[in-house]
Amino acid sequence: MVGVPAMRILVLTNLYPPAAVGGYERMCRDVVTRFRERGHEISILTTTFGAPHNEANDKAESVHRRLSIYWNGAEVVCPPLRRQIALERTNQRELSRLLRSFRPDRVSVWGMGAISLGLLSTLADRGLPMTYVVGDDWPVFGRWADCWTRQLQERPLVRLAGGVLRLPGAPASLGSTGTFCFVSEFTRRRAEEVAGLELRNAEVIPAGIETREFPLVQSDKRPWRWRLLCVGRVQPAKGFDAAIRALRELPPAATLTIVGRSDGSQRDDLSRLAREIGIADRVRFLCGERSEMPRHYRSADVLLFTSTGHEAFGLVPIEAMACATPVIATGVGGSAEFLTDEANCLLVPPADAKALADAVQRLGRDASLREQIVNGGLETSARLTVDNQANALEALHRLGLARPRQR
Repeated sequence: MVGVPAMRILVLTNLYPPAAVGGYERMCRDVVTRFRERGHEISILTTTFGAPHNEANDKAESVHRRLSIYWNGAEVVCPPLRRQIALERTNQRELSRLLRSFRPDRVSVWGMGAISLGLLSTLADRGLPMTYVVGDDWPVFGRWADCWTRQLQERPLVRLAGGVLRLPGAPASLGSTGTFCFVSEFTRRRAEEVAGLELRNAEVIPAGIETREFPLVQSDKRPWRWRLLCVGRVQPAKGFDAAIRALRELPPAATLTIVGRSDGSQRDDLSRLAREIGIADRVRFLCGERSEMPRHYRSADVLLFTSTGHEAFGLVPIEAMACATPVIATGVGGSAEFLTDEANCLLVPPADAKALADAVQRLGRDASLREQIVNGGLETSARLTVDNQANALEALHRLGLARPRQR
């Protein structure tokens, strides 16, 4: 932008692609890409956890995978106290080293689940302006998932040792340490009502899809072939079991494809359910890369967004909308803020296989309803894009911008 100075932004996050478990991490990368394209200098500090990465790419993109995390991919793991102290010292040292070499104008804080919240205390103590982009429930579970902060809260002797060693835990008043941006009113309310955050500066900026990978298509009149699709991490909160049970209520021609990586034994559990109710030959599981997802959406007649849990936002239905695929959804959590029954989707109660099957039947026999929902979805996906999200976040990151007070 002509006449607007570029920013030096340190991005702090627990996971960064290719280390990713969901949309939060990819959203971070998409926004970082936009910021870089606008001339901002970005350095990313994240953990060593995750998929193999290309060191040359990390160096070119200034990605520093140096922090340790209290998570093994399936559960929070707390090492013995001596190792926790060593881990916290290392994480603090890596943060200080990068602050000295990069000297950011502002810190952009993303996913903080299961890593050292004491890093936030250090940043606040140094007077660095911080913008929090909250895309999941980490403000709710973060103090528990950070083993060191948990020890400081529960054990007075450890709290005494932490003071002597100058190893802080989470800030006492996290909500006052920076400007907070939530992807939905739902996540903001949970941070306030469940986590008890007193937010001095908070906004809601919806997440958005990457239109370079999901370019908006024109509405098309596809023949109905009973091809059902579910997308997302295969875990209980996604409600895929309801989709399998609904399939039993549909004509034999109906099939269900579930695309996503599995949490533990979840895929085996769903496969067992399909066998028990006699439809195993109509259900298939795939692990698709992001680049393959437009093809999966466009080959389906309907996306079933069956989430039952605390959905922070929900990019999957918007991706389907961009591909002109109609959506049936439960509308839980943050997704309720952009899903409207009979306008851009059909809404059904969570965990209600009968209602889900009825909605599929309704779409199957009513071509005009499908067209209406597809057109509404295209309007929604044109509004909820990474470009719009990045525009709003860029403006938010400029608030209170000042040279950091380094110590």
